[in-house]
Amino acid sequence: MRFKVESTSLWTFIATTIAVVAFCAIVGVTGAASDTMESLPAPGHDAVCELVANAGSLSGETVGSNAIVEDTYRGKGRQIRPSDTLTPTIWLPVVSHNYCLPGAWWCPANDQNLTGKTVFALAGCSNGTLFAGAEDGVYSYTLGDGRWHPEVSTTGEVRGLATSPDCSVVYAAVLDQGIRSRNGGSWELVSTPEMTRARTIVLSGGKILAGGDFGVAYSNLGPNHDWHSCGARLGSDIVTSLVRSDGWVYVAVWCGGVWRFPEDDCRWPPGHPWDDLGKQSKKCVLQAIGSPIDGKPRFAGMDDGWFRWDGDEWERCGNTRTYCFAIDGETVYAGQRGSGVLRSTDDGLTWEPVNDGWGSPSEVRALLVHVDGDGQRWLYAGTTEGMWRYLLDS
Repeated sequence: MRFKVESTSLWTFIATTIAVVAFCAIVGVTGAASDTMESLPAPGHDAVCELVANAGSLSGETVGSNAIVEDTYRGKGRQIRPSDTLTPTIWLPVVSHNYCLPGAWWCPANDQNLTGKTVFALAGCSNGTLFAGAEDGVYSYTLGDGRWHPEVSTTGEVRGLATSPDCSVVYAAVLDQGIRSRNGGSWELVSTPEMTRARTIVLSGGKILAGGDFGVAYSNLGPNHDWHSCGARLGSDIVTSLVRSDGWVYVAVWCGGVWRFPEDDCRWPPGHPWDDLGKQSKKCVLQAIGSPIDGKPRFAGMDDGWFRWDGDEWERCGNTRTYCFAIDGETVYAGQRGSGVLRSTDDGLTWEPVNDGWGSPSEVRALLVHVDGDGQRWLYAGTTEGMWRYLLDS
């Protein structure tokens, strides 16, 4: 009788083992046939950049070690094996530098020089070179090198950048220093003492326009700079942003509303009077932008929300502080405090978040649509947690 009990237990164990093995085999085949993988929550920003730097090339390759796999992916109810091929879905920090898909923010590899720093300004050249204005200086990035390199260290925040298409002319507006010009491998201070509180800068024809606590000033481009005031008194005179939009320069004034003037002459009347787009509502404006096609007013970001121009006045879109905009054809992007990036494809009537792949930074301070040397189109975001980019459809 004792022998019989042990034999029954043995057969029960064998049958159970066969069933478990068969079930695992079925699950494995089903999981391998599926293209859907469930991503773990994105790590912190420093961890993301570190993963990118160390991950190598995972896209479309067989993973030979579980070290990175266990930290970044999990399958649908099964353990991922070393022989599995992984398909990235929601966030892309672990894929290689040369392999990115549209639809998620990605921290460029080897950008340790900008990780965790606030980036206030962005500018790019036609050869794919990028410049970033950060809390401690100007940085440059080229596709072939794949790194952000310090260009010049500053004691103040770099609030504005402007470049010519061929990168032969590069200017930076440095808070508490003034305007700096890139001359070969050095950056020279080219502004007057009255322009120390510089916040924004833009190239307009053969002139350079600068804005800040002094209002708006201009100078001809060249080795020697002779600055002149545009003469306008704009409320508090704290100009936060200058943006060129098809023949016009839009001026955002802190607690002074939105103004614009023809880009060929910024001088206050007589000659070319400025257009007051505030309509008696002197909001604290962070950036205003017009259409790149016809120069008409489009969007304004303010301390208490963001607005679209309805043809006669500013119409409120929402109540979140909005720092910047980027227009890409029929699409507009808005960088905000606490809400990351929003996108509208119907001229600002409706908006949707574009925040897959990152835990929305506390502030998005600068946006730039830029084409790299390989012809890929990116939306770059300067944030309070460093630099991020988002691959756009071609």
